[in-house]
Order: sequence, then structure tokens, then C-alpha cells
Amino acid sequence: MTNCGSCSPRQANASQTSRRPTGRRGALQQLAAGLLGLFSAARMALGQKKLAVSLDKAEKLKTAGGSMVLKIQGRDLLFIRESEQSVRVLDAICSHKKCTVEYSKDKQRVVCPCHSSNYALDGKVLNGPAEKPLQSFDAALDAPNGRIIFTVE
Repeated sequence: MTNCGSCSPRQANASQTSRRPTGRRGALQQLAAGLLGLFSAARMALGQKKLAVSLDKAEKLKTAGGSMVLKIQGRDLLFIRESEQSVRVLDAICSHKKCTVEYSKDKQRVVCPCHSSNYALDGKVLNGPAEKPLQSFDAALDAPNGRIIFTVE
């Protein structure tokens, strides 16, 4: 233990002791922040649900270029069979005036019939009046089992 010369050994010891809680406090704060991050990630993961739609019940999605709107858990979702290997799932409600959007196979984009907003197949706005994108959901084609698997929040 060192003594600064102007401090008694007892004061120097108290000074060193007062620094330890700060170190512990910092470590505890880091631990708490890490746990909070893990908790947030787990909560988000728990809020997501993997669902499946059978292609037998969605006839229009059996071939590339097909699309249809399905109500899933109270939400209107637009399913687009982009190719033989891929499928897209988007929120089917236009972010502008809440009309139901449609897939235009000829234009390879999603259009709103009410005010002509256009969206890319990933949900991004191509031209307005809509300013916000359509929510996009992770989706995959499970061809061997004849279904589309997707994740919703």
C-alpha cells in the first residue's frame, strides 16, 4: 500500500476502497446491460411466429407469377410466388390510404389500385403518394412439403 505523503495510511486505504465499488458497479452495469440486451432479443424472438400455408389451399401460389391476399392472424398478407424457388410475403395494406394492394405480374411490382402507389417486391416505395414501405416478412418455399413457411410478428 502506498501513502501519498499527505494522507495517513487509513485515508489511503479508504481511497483505494472507494474505487473498488466503482469497479464493481461498472461491472454490474455492464452485466445488467448485457442481460437487458439478451432479454430484448428473446422478447423479440418470442414475438415472432413461424407459420405455414399449404399450397393445396392456395392454388394461385402453385406456379411462378401467382399471387393472392390471405388473412393470417387478423392481418391481410400478400403472397407472391416470384419464381419456382422463391416466394415473397408483404403486408397487403397500402401505407398511404389503407387500400388493399395487388401484385402486377406484368410490371413485377405491387400496386395500390386506389391512388397508384407502386412498391418493389421487397416492399420499398417506388413512387407515391405512399411514403412508407410495406412491411416485408421472411418467407421460404418448402417445395417438398408443398407449403410456404413465413415469420410474422
